[in-house]
Amino acid sequence: MDTTGGLGALVRSARVNAAIAWALLVGVVLLAVGHTVSGRVLWLGFAAAVLALAVVPPLAARTASEMLPWEVLAVTVLPLAGGVALPAATRPLAAHLAVAALALVLAVELHLFTAVRLSDRFAVVFVVVATLATAGVWAVAAWLSDLLLGTALVPSLRALMIDFTAATVAGVAASVGFTAYVRRLGAANARVPWDPPSNPAVTAAADSTPASTTPDTAVPSRRIRDRLGVTERRQRLLARTLQLALVALLVAGLVDRHLGVVVNCAAALVVTELPAALERDYRLAADPGLVLWITGAVFVHAVGIAGPYDNVWWYDHLAHALSASVVAAVGYTAVRAVVDHSDSVSVPPRLLAVFVVLVVVAAGVVWEVVEFLVAEFARATGVGDVLIQYGLTDTMLDLVFDVAGGLVVALWGHASLAGPVETLIRWLDERSAR
Repeated sequence: MDTTGGLGALVRSARVNAAIAWALLVGVVLLAVGHTVSGRVLWLGFAAAVLALAVVPPLAARTASEMLPWEVLAVTVLPLAGGVALPAATRPLAAHLAVAALALVLAVELHLFTAVRLSDRFAVVFVVVATLATAGVWAVAAWLSDLLLGTALVPSLRALMIDFTAATVAGVAASVGFTAYVRRLGAANARVPWDPPSNPAVTAAADSTPASTTPDTAVPSRRIRDRLGVTERRQRLLARTLQLALVALLVAGLVDRHLGVVVNCAAALVVTELPAALERDYRLAADPGLVLWITGAVFVHAVGIAGPYDNVWWYDHLAHALSASVVAAVGYTAVRAVVDHSDSVSVPPRLLAVFVVLVVVAAGVVWEVVEFLVAEFARATGVGDVLIQYGLTDTMLDLVFDVAGGLVVALWGHASLAGPVETLIRWLDERSAR
């Protein structure tokens, strides 16, 4: 494999790179033994995951020199060592840094040894999203274990929120560190981590990928919309009606001096005006259906603050599923447009669907952290409730419904979002042509 350039070019020789990489893997094994002796099962699992990912390339190529860049593997050794040496209070942060490092290894391996191509920026986003999504998935799995098996992996909502906050900090730190690494090597325009491998099968698969893989489903989706009688004019009218309802609810909140209603309605109105602002400032025309989708989701949330969140047990979960579907729709549209527009990014449809779900879970984790920090600030300053967390079970169910909303978009987004994707691709093409 040619290792002459790109982000991992500190070592120019494949043999030298492989020698250092194998030495690092020996260190991973030794650290795994230390964690085993200390009874730290999770750290042992992380070490096993690093080893499993690292040995796939040489086993597949049947040569010991076909290894990941040693710098990438070195990043995984640092949190593993921290899990042994750091105080117990700082180990959650080290654990999430370990997850971020593992996500980086996976991103690099996908880019080097498969038909997937990731630009530097896309790789950074992937690392952050994977770190936060892993925290969310682990939390749900641990909660289910506590519920069904009687374990005590999640002691309290506050402990979970501290864990989520650590995951957020780790994800951001990983992105900052990775970006600094790219800039330090003077390879901001290179791909991750070097030129594509000389594997004929991978090269052929990449060359055979069409420039645009957006399915031609805009016409069928319009037919469905016409059969339902929901024209673009009616969609715009309904979106405006919901905006007027938000204004009325905002006024009612001001009259009643309900801070939570005022803040959430004001924020919702700002969100509903974003598509119009994008069209005005960037000439990016928003699909009326997507605008209605976004407006409906924020409307449901704002109404919930006025009472249904407290009085209707299922309302919060419905709001989370709708919000998650919006996040997934926006994420799918953006990523799909970038993939089809850019020659430096190539993601198969199945992997794109998985990435959409990861984005939703990551966004759910970030939202829970925001709710926690806002609630802590309100409690410390004596301000009224703006965002409320209703307990551990409610938070876990919120994440479950977040995943449900993301899955809906991952399964059917290619049909319902074909129009917005094509609009964004045209806009990106116009921007590139300037």
